[in-house]
Parts: sequence; C-alpha cells; structure tokens
Amino acid sequence: MTSPSHDVEELLDRYGAAWNGHDLDAIMAEHTPDTVFQLHIGEPEAVGLAAVRAAFAATLEQWPDIHFEAQDVRLGADHAALRWTITMQQVRFDAVDVLVFDGGRIARKDTYVDSISLQEQLAVQPAAAGAS
Repeated sequence: MTSPSHDVEELLDRYGAAWNGHDLDAIMAEHTPDTVFQLHIGEPEAVGLAAVRAAFAATLEQWPDIHFEAQDVRLGADHAALRWTITMQQVRFDAVDVLVFDGGRIARKDTYVDSISLQEQLAVQPAAAGAS
C-alpha cells in the first residue's frame, strides 16, 4: 500500500506535467467537481469545474509558452504548498500555490503571484514590430 504522501507526490507530478504540457483535460482531471480556484491578484474565485476550467483555459491562451518549475514543495496531511518559478514570453517570476486535497484530488487552489515583478517585466517588454 502506498503512503498518502506518495500519492500526493504522484498527483503533483501529474499536475505539473499537465500544466507544462498545456493539457487542460489532464489538469482538470486532478480537480474535484466542486473545486475552487483563486488567483490572488484581485480576481474573484472560480467555483466548480466549468469556472475553473475557463480560468485555466484563459491563462493557457494568454500565455501559450507558460512553463512552471517547482522550487520547493511542502506537503501536509491534506494540503501542499508549492513555490514555482514561472517563465513566459521572456518573463520570469515567482508564485506560490496552496492546494487543498479531498479524496485524492485538488479541492482548492490558491495562487499567489509576485505581481510586482511580473508587471515590471511586462512594462519593459519591446513593443510589437511595426507598432507606433
């Protein structure tokens, strides 16, 4: 029999691979039907699979080259805290996810982004070619 922490580690491996593979179906397969997602940059919570899927789809559409690299993972009995470095379009910044598990899937995901670093980097991105 596998230990609960081993099961969570496997879930997190699948979840990270799904995000880096931009596989929305695989991402959503790791969430409970009543899952909640909160991006803590002033956005309202997304509640339920359809709303969370729409939020994640928007992220993947806006940032088609987004990539996540885990820097630190802390596991609890029914939760995990993950510190990520995120890269996209020549931008690199940190984020933290706090995940709550229920029945071996993600019931809640709170994401905290270093939005100041992100905004500063986006502000210095070169303008599109031909823009005046």
